[in-house]
Amino acid sequence: MDTVYKEAFAEVLEVIKHCNQNIKSKIPEKFITFLNQNEDKNYIVKIDFTNANWEDYTKYETQAILALIYRDYIVSPEEREKLLTEEKDELIMVEKELREKYNTDNIFQKHNQDTQTEVKEIANNITIVKYKDSIFKKIMNVIKKFFGKI
Repeated sequence: MDTVYKEAFAEVLEVIKHCNQNIKSKIPEKFITFLNQNEDKNYIVKIDFTNANWEDYTKYETQAILALIYRDYIVSPEEREKLLTEEKDELIMVEKELREKYNTDNIFQKHNQDTQTEVKEIANNITIVKYKDSIFKKIMNVIKKFFGKI
């Protein structure tokens, strides 16, 4: 298994150790055993739980695993369905953007326009886009609320 994931498993276990018993009880023992068996035993976890932004000091993989734990084990079934729908919608949007960006019909077409005309078109089509947090960021914020001041 990749070293990054082994280190992420160690970080996830450390976060779980700092959870209250109510949350720990919702996580299956089999899953925790899997994490224990596959963690990097030599990795020293350096998460400062006194910091309000402790998740900033974790690996991306750790955040993803915590998001999955939250989605699959901690939330209510209704909230889980909502999160799954949001993830699916986000994935569809990313795939659509990639399809538009790398459209196979347009790859081999020659562009006959003058570069100045292209710059003018781009300048005319600039719009303000509302920033939307990613699903992982939303889940991490909810996890932080569950853990309190960790």
